[in-house]
Amino acid sequence: MASGKKRYRITVERLKTDAEGLTRAASGHVDKTNAANWTTVVTRWAGIEEPGGTERQQDGQVRSEVTHLVRVDWDSGTRTITSEHRVSWSDAGTTRILDITRANGKTKHKGGRRWQCELECKEHA
Repeated sequence: MASGKKRYRITVERLKTDAEGLTRAASGHVDKTNAANWTTVVTRWAGIEEPGGTERQQDGQVRSEVTHLVRVDWDSGTRTITSEHRVSWSDAGTTRILDITRANGKTKHKGGRRWQCELECKEHA
């Protein structure tokens, strides 16, 4: 993916800690769907590919998983990204959230000019 194809403005977020005001449900569990429980780590331009998807059955319901590959420039902010983070961006007015399943260190662009961080992600549709 060439640098010019980074057309999405993404935000990488991490779950807040209790000291930062993490809210819990009455059961004591953290609600990861609550946007207030997340804080911004970095905001960058990224390329996002959707190479494919799968469907699986869980609890009697069919759930879709769309796999995404997100590429951002490697820098001091993006090198700290792990699978504990998530990616969000606005797509035609809809906020989309991706869980990072794997953060692949740094890789080179074609020609070896720039370094990138590749994030393997999944979105529950």
